[in-house]
Amino acid sequence: PIYAHTLPGKPPGEWEPLFTPFGDDEDECRRETCEKCRQLEPNHGHLNKVAWWTAKFASEMFVADSTEAKSAREWGYLTDMDSTHRAAAVKAIATPSRKITRSSSSPATLNTQASCTVMPV
Repeated sequence: PIYAHTLPGKPPGEWEPLFTPFGDDEDECRRETCEKCRQLEPNHGHLNKVAWWTAKFASEMFVADSTEAKSAREWGYLTDMDSTHRAAAVKAIATPSRKITRSSSSPATLNTQASCTVMPV
């Protein structure tokens, strides 16, 4: 697996995964209806949670259930990653032996106490 965040002193099994595949099984992401994304569960995909919350915020700028709200949700979901996330994900996939770390001072980091590391294991 590729991880988004490491936890110092914790084994990889407790780190935040970069992505969780979509589907209806308990361990998969249910996209718009995903409770794990809504609750920001630490063992659920980082990119999934960012996409879920971006889509939610984008859709709430419009009247609920309107065509505009639905379109904004889709665009929000599709454009969820900032350039740092995209670059780190692409680089990690392209070079699986490389460790990529992003400073905790980055404005895209939600938890300013932690660094963002993409590291294949």
